[in-house]
Amino acid sequence: MGRFHLVSAVIVALMATLPLKASDIEGQVRSTVRSVPLKSAVIQLRAQSLILADILADSPGRFEFHNLTIGSYVVRVDSEGFADRDETVLIMRNNSREFVLVELLPAEKPQPNTQEQTQEVVSVHELKVPDAARREYENGLKEGKKGGCSKAVPHFEKAIAAFENYADALNEIGKCFQGASMFERAEDSFRKAIQYGSSIFSYINLADVLVSRKQFEESQKVLHEGIAKFPSEGDLYFALANSLFGQGHMKEAEEAALAAHSKFHASADVHLLLAKIYVNRGKYPEVATQFKTYLVENPRGPMADRVRQNLKQLERK
Repeated sequence: MGRFHLVSAVIVALMATLPLKASDIEGQVRSTVRSVPLKSAVIQLRAQSLILADILADSPGRFEFHNLTIGSYVVRVDSEGFADRDETVLIMRNNSREFVLVELLPAEKPQPNTQEQTQEVVSVHELKVPDAARREYENGLKEGKKGGCSKAVPHFEKAIAAFENYADALNEIGKCFQGASMFERAEDSFRKAIQYGSSIFSYINLADVLVSRKQFEESQKVLHEGIAKFPSEGDLYFALANSLFGQGHMKEAEEAALAAHSKFHASADVHLLLAKIYVNRGKYPEVATQFKTYLVENPRGPMADRVRQNLKQLERK
């Protein structure tokens, strides 16, 4: 088998997802102000009011809990200067891996004891979400894990009805619309999520919708807007690289993927994309390098065992 065909086969084989040996919860803590990681956050994992673990987020704001069983968990995050936040995470099956992004709002400052108070302009995403809207949003996440979007959407709709600028709910319902091929409604939801929120994922999701409609230039425009707002977020560059790769712009895709690697990125899959790019461009030694880098960044990831196997095969050849 020729080298090109061998490496191509390796890449195709990597697309199959391998089960993990234990259920994990992984995540990251960020500030909503500038969407920057918070390394000083204290992370608690709770189940039925019991504290199962208590750790500090690392320098990129990441945290991990391993060897968990099926059930409902609460990730509680506490960081000085920010309001505490609880996120419910459901593990529905064995050998699963759940990712949770926790975005903290700045703590409310005491109001000055004066008759005349200076009014500050506060962005909508920093406003406190009403409890009723938050409950419906969390119920939507729970029902979505159990019964899919058909169960989740009614809750997201109620959350948005209670707080029309609820960016998280708009983003989640947009994903459901996208999955149902309701692209216009998905696009509208993601654009509103971008307008009212401060998450990079709304940009990425909107770009995916535009790509599915073959609006590649508009997709890349959205991602460039996201990069301009969040220049340190590697996942935006990764999404841009995917879009460029889909159009066959290999050199530009490589540049964007390398930029993603040079910045903070939650997904190590950027290195699998780089491997595909190097196969296409005939840079075979770099393919093995990207496999190794993937394993450094995500040694317990869903592709890790398959990457190790194919890396050995690639090095033998």
